[in-house]
Amino acid sequence: MISRGLHTLCFLILLNPVLWSQVSFVDYLQQALDLSTEETLDTVERDQIAYKSPFIRRWNVRMDTDEFQLERQEYELRGDLSSRAIRKYQNRLYTSYQAELDLERSKTLRPNVKTIYEAWLDAFFVEKALDLNASILPFLEDQRLMLSKIGIDGEVAVYDYLDVQRKLELLTWNIEKAERIIDTLRVDGASIVSIDQLSANVEALRLKLQLTYPEYYEDQLDLRRIEDEYGLEEASTNKVLDFVRINYNGPHTDDWEERVSIGVAMNIGRSEKRELDLVELKFDQELELEQIKQRQIDFRQETETALLKFRKANDAYNSFESLLGRLESFSVLADKQRPSNKRDIIKWLDLKIEEIKAQHELVELEENVYNAYLGWLDSNGLFELYPTLNFLDSNLEIPVLGQ
Repeated sequence: MISRGLHTLCFLILLNPVLWSQVSFVDYLQQALDLSTEETLDTVERDQIAYKSPFIRRWNVRMDTDEFQLERQEYELRGDLSSRAIRKYQNRLYTSYQAELDLERSKTLRPNVKTIYEAWLDAFFVEKALDLNASILPFLEDQRLMLSKIGIDGEVAVYDYLDVQRKLELLTWNIEKAERIIDTLRVDGASIVSIDQLSANVEALRLKLQLTYPEYYEDQLDLRRIEDEYGLEEASTNKVLDFVRINYNGPHTDDWEERVSIGVAMNIGRSEKRELDLVELKFDQELELEQIKQRQIDFRQETETALLKFRKANDAYNSFESLLGRLESFSVLADKQRPSNKRDIIKWLDLKIEEIKAQHELVELEENVYNAYLGWLDSNGLFELYPTLNFLDSNLEIPVLGQ
């Protein structure tokens, strides 16, 4: 648990909180989100890509000569026509492209809210572990003192002494490392939600969950784009007027010869089933629909797995907490024995150290519950939906959830 302190330390230095002051999670979350907002405001706004579907897609000019005689020069101006349906789907596709770009930009600038929770909780549990480790030190010091004394037989328990000395060195190193992390951020966990309330929050949230997988909106944009591409291809296939053409036959002097002519090209209706591009887009649409169904199934399985992991972590914590309650009577009995000889005193000190280590293990199980809680929130996409909501608040007001 303490070995993860380096990750916490790096994240906390970036936030640069006031040293030695206690920071509640709601303030810490707001600081991190404000920092993310400042970075977003510093981002240079890119130029908007403009487009408007034209009535005439392009103009073509053609010139033909007849025996290189200027008076028999022929000029042609041709305009490739669009249609109302084509312009409709071209403009819709432009809107879809812009929506996809905006979505990607928003994802790039979106803060990683789960990391904020993890960093604060790391500091919170590092402080808990530090208090327990510090409480072990006096018992190890007493053991070292007892083992350094010469016994009745005139010998010193060298191996036992070295073992205790080694434990003291490792414990001191862990304490110093934890203190450096705590010096960077001192958390105020007074209002943090309890383990029991965590379970209540999860069950209350589950009753209101009507969520789809996080990439659902992105896939809907893809599906709409495919539908618009199909509509555009269909409109192009069914377009009646293909182009108009104006011909000018040069400044000749023959009054009977036509100088200006106008031509119109029309398309004869074709079967959509014979157009491979349309058939391909139909396949793309069906494929996207099947992938959306599969992603929704995977999403439900992922959230159920995260929920099961949370429940297992919660059960493990409650079970071990009950075990410690049953073992407390043994501790009371040991304290009443009044050890008198060296061996019994060292054994009693061992028992006190083991009791604290058991409390340390309970803290680790508690941390597992909170991490599993974060995993469940993240798997449901709740951090993205409600980045400013404090899910560690003991008085969490459950929102109406949905996408």
